[in-house]
Amino acid sequence: HIPTHGCGCFWLRQAASVVASCVCRTMSFYRALSKQLIKNYVNQRAVVPWYQQEQKLSIFEEWVKDTVYPVWFKYIKGPYERYQYEHNVADLRMYGLMFDDQHN
Repeated sequence: HIPTHGCGCFWLRQAASVVASCVCRTMSFYRALSKQLIKNYVNQRAVVPWYQQEQKLSIFEEWVKDTVYPVWFKYIKGPYERYQYEHNVADLRMYGLMFDDQHN
């Protein structure tokens, strides 16, 4: 049987002397600290990060997205990427490999 003095702390007996190891104040401090940290963490977690917020495009950006980009992709970016793909496939076929073999 380990006696307590009402607050949950244990009194330890060693030989003839009584050593009181009262950890109530430290326990309650850490308990209050963790509660405070959790409360602040919940408040911070409720904020949506900048990279997940919905972006609003300006009128110019909308125009570029709707008119310029499709033309850019159709006549410049698309043919260039197609050329690069065909070139890589041809290089791999020289060695008897297939393009899909490079993804393993």
